[in-house]
Amino acid sequence: MRNFLQRAVTGLIYVLLIIVSLYTHQYVFATVFSAIMLVCLYELYRLVGFLNSVSPYTSAGLISAGILFLVSFLDAFGVFSLNLIPVFVFLFGALFIYELLQKKHVTIHNIVYTLFGLLYVAVPFLMLPYMMNFQGANYEMSGSLIMMLFVFIWSHDTFSYLWGITLGKHPLWPSISPKKSIEGFVGGALSTLGVTVLVASILPEYMTLFQWLGAAGVVIIFGTVGDLVESLIKRSVAVKDSGSVLPGHGGFLDRFDSVIFSIPAFFAYLYII
Repeated sequence: MRNFLQRAVTGLIYVLLIIVSLYTHQYVFATVFSAIMLVCLYELYRLVGFLNSVSPYTSAGLISAGILFLVSFLDAFGVFSLNLIPVFVFLFGALFIYELLQKKHVTIHNIVYTLFGLLYVAVPFLMLPYMMNFQGANYEMSGSLIMMLFVFIWSHDTFSYLWGITLGKHPLWPSISPKKSIEGFVGGALSTLGVTVLVASILPEYMTLFQWLGAAGVVIIFGTVGDLVESLIKRSVAVKDSGSVLPGHGGFLDRFDSVIFSIPAFFAYLYII
């Protein structure tokens, strides 16, 4: 009972934080999501072993991610126009130069892990500012589009769990996540599509019913892949949770694994339609 209440309170705070960040002010949005990105990246670097000792690569990754998010935010909202590509080139080049200057054998793993963290965690978050100012849409509309991404993920996670514990018999991917079942995935997907029909009736001016259903399908598929990928990473290092920041839920990376994979796919979908 205590664990349930703990999860419920943490989940409620998590949901309210996302809502406030998407519907108040662009600087609140930038502050909240940049902080979430940095915590997720920190947890990932801890998983790969950077934090067993004080590592400059952890700092390099976190600082680079922060700079890139700031540049993307300023560029997306027209505060200061600066192309992300030169910033990427400069930061990545600085990392290689730093490694070359070390008075020891060059360790390619340090560079690979640092760049992997930026690619896996930071790059999807860099797309969010552009989604918040998507093709001239007003702030409320853009916030609602991103909010629906979270709604689809939360809906699928919740219904998958309920269908899984009720009817789940066949593992979806036993070698990576044995608790997830095919019945849970399918039941969660169908239930989420049902929620999408309701969303389409509430927000008909944003997309048509079939476009909303397509958006939900994209998020369901890529969100599930993201969940499995993080499970694979944790299994490879024999860790149950990425952290303990969120009582009853593990770490931020555990909560945002589906979001990380869904953001690029959802962003691409919006451009296509």
